[in-house]
Amino acid sequence: MRNDHSYELQVRKVYPEVRNGKFRCDFTFCDLRPENIRTGQTYYIDLELGQPEQAVMIPRGTFFQTTGGQWIFVLDKSGQKAYRREIRIGRQNQHHYEVLSGLEPGERVVTSGYEAFKQVEVLEIK
Repeated sequence: MRNDHSYELQVRKVYPEVRNGKFRCDFTFCDLRPENIRTGQTYYIDLELGQPEQAVMIPRGTFFQTTGGQWIFVLDKSGQKAYRREIRIGRQNQHHYEVLSGLEPGERVVTSGYEAFKQVEVLEIK
């Protein structure tokens, strides 16, 4: 919104570099363009890429190379054992995976490499 008027924009280019949670985009106006705006002028906007959603998130880890995101070791309440459990991964970014099923909020998981544990069902943690 600018001067109490909304303008429809279309993304022309997204620059891949992210710094401090911010990134750059080039936009073009779809219809009307404000009279007092110049080509190349910089504006800072808040961009919402969809409605916020609750999600179960886990940190990215090397477990994914062995499991393909199909399963993960989930710690029991004592933290002394971790049980193999099937999961389904959804969206991901450079830091986290979204878990669509197989994990409840607050459950703790082992995200380190599983190469030595491909055939193991339970890990004993000491």
